[in-house]
Amino acid sequence: FFCSPVSSAGLPSFNLIFPFLLLEKLERLASECVVAIKTHLTLQINAEEDEAVALIKDNPKFFFSFAKKKRKVQSSVGPLKTLDGSLTDDPLEKAEILQSQYVKVFSDPNAVPVLCVDTTA
Repeated sequence: FFCSPVSSAGLPSFNLIFPFLLLEKLERLASECVVAIKTHLTLQINAEEDEAVALIKDNPKFFFSFAKKKRKVQSSVGPLKTLDGSLTDDPLEKAEILQSQYVKVFSDPNAVPVLCVDTTA
């Protein structure tokens, strides 16, 4: 099967134009699908928010559980400095650094206190 790039009339061959037309149509359909999905999601989110607001007087627990689900803040431990001053993301190294800091700051409540007595006097 052979497609000549130019027809006998000097115009581009239909076999070469057809894939481009198909591609343009697919791109247009994909764009329309994206818009439709975004619109549907926006309507769904708005409906859920309206329901939560409507139920706030009758069921405040529902509203606060809804708000909790929509929270975007996620806390995590960021990179920490090692003893040599470099930053690390390794979970084991971060655990060791935090553990050593904890040991420095907090004392053992079961430890016997040591009294320092000046014997040079």
